[in-house]
Amino acid sequence: MNSDSQDAYLYESLEMFKKVAASVDLVQVCGYYQQVNFCEGIVDLCISAAAKRDPNNLALLYCQNLKPADDLLGREMFSARQECYQCILNMIHYYHSIVENGGGSIPDGANKLCSKSLTALEARTFFDGVVSECLSKRDEMLHFAVYHWLLEFGLHEKILENATQSLEQVLVSQARNSSEKDLVVILDLLWKFYEKNDQYEQAANILCTLAERRSTSVKLSQRVNFLGRALVSAKSSVSKSGPPVNPELVKEIEDKLEKEDAMNALNSELFNLTQLYSDFASTYNLSECKLATIVVAGHSDPTTVEFIWLELIDNLFKEFLTEKNTSSGSSIESLSTRFAIVAKDYVEKSEQFFPLTSIVNHLEKRSCELKMGVSWIFSLFIQLGIDYHVLLMVYIDLWNNKEKIWKMLGEPHHLLCVIDALIRQFLDKLLASGDHKISSLARNEFSEIMCPFVSKELVSLTSLASGDPSCRPLIDSLKRSLTSLERFSLSH
Repeated sequence: MNSDSQDAYLYESLEMFKKVAASVDLVQVCGYYQQVNFCEGIVDLCISAAAKRDPNNLALLYCQNLKPADDLLGREMFSARQECYQCILNMIHYYHSIVENGGGSIPDGANKLCSKSLTALEARTFFDGVVSECLSKRDEMLHFAVYHWLLEFGLHEKILENATQSLEQVLVSQARNSSEKDLVVILDLLWKFYEKNDQYEQAANILCTLAERRSTSVKLSQRVNFLGRALVSAKSSVSKSGPPVNPELVKEIEDKLEKEDAMNALNSELFNLTQLYSDFASTYNLSECKLATIVVAGHSDPTTVEFIWLELIDNLFKEFLTEKNTSSGSSIESLSTRFAIVAKDYVEKSEQFFPLTSIVNHLEKRSCELKMGVSWIFSLFIQLGIDYHVLLMVYIDLWNNKEKIWKMLGEPHHLLCVIDALIRQFLDKLLASGDHKISSLARNEFSEIMCPFVSKELVSLTSLASGDPSCRPLIDSLKRSLTSLERFSLSH
């Protein structure tokens, strides 16, 4: 049979199989097509089968909604499509294996059939053609499948060569669930994708994230390189058709590059404590370095120590907000972790280096400003080893200060809500653990402090409730807490 006749029969069979694509045995048919390298037929048939098995494209919606556990139909359609695309991925893997082995014929793992022997160059041609063909189709789920395969095998240049708009969603999704080491790779691809598509500001932001990310897998020289590329990207839109350059971003990157130059200097020369503080930590606003330097020097001026901690907290929140607005995202958990990494080295030191009340106060103000909830901060300090009783006394002192800032933030009773949540968490923990180590005396002392405090605040809130109905939920919650406290006192 000559080549033209064979092609005619192949295309005729393809049209017949497409009519019954919903029920056809894809593995068997694609196995036969693989023997004669009918790549176009495999891609076309699998796409038709996927569309007929998931006609409303529910699998795409399922992925866009981050694969919710309760979307059973979406998960079923996703699996149906993946089954269809697997035949295409088997073909891609087949040709890639031949290229990696320098030519020959590799058994197809899905159907145990082999095509005729191919040279590495022929296999490369088929491989490139199939990848390009798949990513030219208007099937986003197929794009996702192919990109994930390319990521798995580390074919990053091939990904960028065949970048479509679907790639951004794939990389952003991968970034959410990647390990630290893999995340660097994903973000590296993401900024290159943005730059290739003239999205220079997005590229610059991702490069800054890479440069500043806490990771042992990124060396100082790489961080400097990332910042240098970020500066180029930030300035590139001046001569391109994209949005105009963001001068604030350019200035921010230039400042960061200056800091990295200082780090290079530190890496090449030994300095005394005064030089470290004045020439580096203070000049470049390196709060953690300032703190470490004054502790080593034994400098315990309360005003200086408190100022550095507040500066450090502000810097952490700035990083948190910056990352929250990028594709990589951020969370309260990551902010807590970053603070804990710094605080754990000082929490057991004296008050002179860890001013607990000031630190808690500033954290709560920033958290209240961003409406981040009432329990994550005291939970963080409990994890750091601060006792519940100590924290309660800190919060009561802060509440009794009656600072006007809380009213300005629109949350005049924020600290009281925190105290209420802290009492309930303490009592719930005791109830759940059956902790009998707390003596009757300690229980009575705790209740003797907290019961009068809660009672007094209930009287005050009740008098305000008629003019401020928003107090009612807090009043109800404090009443429950007071009842629990009284039972707690009577239990021993």
